[in-house]
Amino acid sequence: MKKIIKFIFLIIVYLSFSIGIANAQGFWVKFIDSDENGNIDFKITGHNYTGQTYYIGVATIDHKYIDEPLLQIPTGTNSTSVSWSVNTPGEFLIYDVYLTSDFNTYYWTSQGYAKGYSSSEGDWLVIEWDDIAQFNFFSSLNDTFQTAAVPIPSALWLLGSGVIALGLIRKKLLSC
Repeated sequence: MKKIIKFIFLIIVYLSFSIGIANAQGFWVKFIDSDENGNIDFKITGHNYTGQTYYIGVATIDHKYIDEPLLQIPTGTNSTSVSWSVNTPGEFLIYDVYLTSDFNTYYWTSQGYAKGYSSSEGDWLVIEWDDIAQFNFFSSLNDTFQTAAVPIPSALWLLGSGVIALGLIRKKLLSC
């Protein structure tokens, strides 16, 4: 009976570990040229909850190319329109969205610093950094947005299963 209880406990720990990793995941934003006109057009409205000026921008998912900020937002609200050309009509761009105040410290959506909400049609997207700022992306025409989950590195899965296996082996050796 003790072995069954220990086994159930280990399964609960493993599932908690897995769920914890999944919930800590961030996301990338997929900007889609849904109207296939060769441009991705949208409007950003930012709401700053602090007394400090913040900037929102995008970067490639590997952070090697950080684009100029799309919007500067002092305390209060500010908005702008953005248009990106794509090589092929209907193409999409996947970016990591950042929030910064000093261009030294970046709060990335991919690192779990923000929450993202989008409509089922994909015509609007809200990205919110708790107690700092909220940004609303609205489709100017018929382009759409999607959030794409950042994949969990396989090393974390391997580590988790290895820890469980070592725990089981240790228990087996101690019970002999």
